Amino acid sequence: MAADDPFEPGRCIGSYEIVRELGRGGMGRVYLARDSAVGGRLVAVKVILAADRDESTEAHVRFVREVKNLARLRHPNIVTVYAAGNWQGYPYFVMEYIAGRDLTHYLDECSMLGEPERIAKVVHLIATVARTVHYAHTQGVVHRDLKPANILISHDRDQAMVLDFGIAKYLGDTTLTRGTESPGTPAYRAPEQVDVRLKVRDELIDVWQLGVILYKALTGTYPFKGNDVLSLAVQITQSAPEPPRALNTRISPSLEQIILACLEKGPQERPESASRIADSLEGLLTDARRSNRTLSTSAPDLTTATSPVAGKRPWRASAVWAWVTIASAVAVAAAGGWVAHRFAARTTTSVSFNGTTSSRHPVDQLPASRNAGSAAGMVAVPAGPFFMGCNPVVDADCFENEKPGRTETLPDFAIDRTEVTVAAFRECVDAGGCSGDGLTIPYFDWKERPDLASYCNWAATGRSQHPINCVDWYQASAYCEWVGKRLPTEAEWEKAARGSDGRKYPWGNDWGESYAGGSHRANISDKAVRLSDPEYDDGYSATAPAGSFPDGASPLGAQDMIGNVEEWVADAAGDMRMLRGGGFGYGLRAARVSWRDSAFPRWRMPAAGFRCVR
Repeated sequence: MAADDPFEPGRCIGSYEIVRELGRGGMGRVYLARDSAVGGRLVAVKVILAADRDESTEAHVRFVREVKNLARLRHPNIVTVYAAGNWQGYPYFVMEYIAGRDLTHYLDECSMLGEPERIAKVVHLIATVARTVHYAHTQGVVHRDLKPANILISHDRDQAMVLDFGIAKYLGDTTLTRGTESPGTPAYRAPEQVDVRLKVRDELIDVWQLGVILYKALTGTYPFKGNDVLSLAVQITQSAPEPPRALNTRISPSLEQIILACLEKGPQERPESASRIADSLEGLLTDARRSNRTLSTSAPDLTTATSPVAGKRPWRASAVWAWVTIASAVAVAAAGGWVAHRFAARTTTSVSFNGTTSSRHPVDQLPASRNAGSAAGMVAVPAGPFFMGCNPVVDADCFENEKPGRTETLPDFAIDRTEVTVAAFRECVDAGGCSGDGLTIPYFDWKERPDLASYCNWAATGRSQHPINCVDWYQASAYCEWVGKRLPTEAEWEKAARGSDGRKYPWGNDWGESYAGGSHRANISDKAVRLSDPEYDDGYSATAPAGSFPDGASPLGAQDMIGNVEEWVADAAGDMRMLRGGGFGYGLRAARVSWRDSAFPRWRMPAAGFRCVR
């Protein structure tokens, strides 16, 4: 938008103070804002793009349509519209803000689960979406663009929210374009959105799209593929999808039948309503719980017992016309490898700390580059044994989760000399390899913390060489993958921080000559941040530029292994991910190489960053 765009951060639109951009699409942009008239609650403000403010454009018509459609709907799984207006020529509306991630990113998170549990989560979420869509149908609204990007999963309760009713159709509206209109995302279009001669009931478009979402979520690929819109349309109208169980053998026969019933070419052959799909999916979950089984192939075939779509005949190609009407020329994104399986091939081992098990990916099963220490910005860590965990001989401050101390052996590897900087991470974002979402607003304890936004380095002036912070585990992993590296395991991180002799700090067993006098070995809690160590002053009120404390380097030359920001590592502890090294807000007891922390992978914290290994 133009430089004088009134929706830039810091501007006030009536009682709404714009905080940051949340996202953008073909029809507009969505901003996070604070409503000063209602106690400063966070809301989402959607504004139409400058180029489409002309009321005669299709985008403007869809924008107005979305406001009207949402105003008709009152449902816990559909965002609520609070207000609408026009500010300096920009139409906008204000709606409920839900902190979360779309279904695609949620599936990335679920890739860490066992396949039966992951399938159950997907089935539960799509059952909720189907139930929500059915409610919209009862109010006369058909979505017509259901896809993972339009399904938000809230951070607090993993609740599914259906978004973006921009091309939704109100069944009572007779003014909409007919005949040549082909809305929606190409890979999710129903046959009747491609060939209007197939049209029976608009609600059955949503039924089809629920089937595509289920197919993609459970198999990792689209049921129909094409190199362009024309070839994709031919597949949608003429070809039968590959059976889901041929791509994922853990899908039960009854679940496969539900998916294929949704993907019947003839609309009249699909389940008659979205509520029937919800009934079927919920029935599978209920029977699985009652029999203490999973939804994988180990479960009994529940088709005849629970599925209202049972008995549907397989689609036959002869039932559909070969002629295809193409109403638009929109490029279709190629179906690539499934990110949700990114970690599936890695065998994990377990490390036990006083009864608490943390899984990790063994070094010999991850990409490794021998003699990689010659790479710019990295230090080599030689193969061999080292002491890991609490060393009571030199350290009386150990926590229980650091015990027992023990000897571990690792092959050689290389680790970044410093934490990844803002400048380095920006290169990844600019190249499309990393997401810059949320980097200006911390998120932890299941809520956003705008009050701590000033600590985030991403948009701050003069911090390009500071470590990137306010970054979640997935963003850290994506960066490391983009540069051909990965996050370190806890064992790798600890060996790089202390060497092999079990020392307390990276530089030895004593803090230094004069702690009170300011022996500047690490950026930790001090009088500058007014926390727990008022006698120590490292000169920084928050993070410091990477590598600012050379006297605190490890025996191998790695810097800032403690302090500045604590660092995400590869290991998991249940649903959480581990962090090592403490941060600028942490005291002396966290400024030890054996100290361990954990957080949920979607949390973005001002004192959390990362470095990579290979």
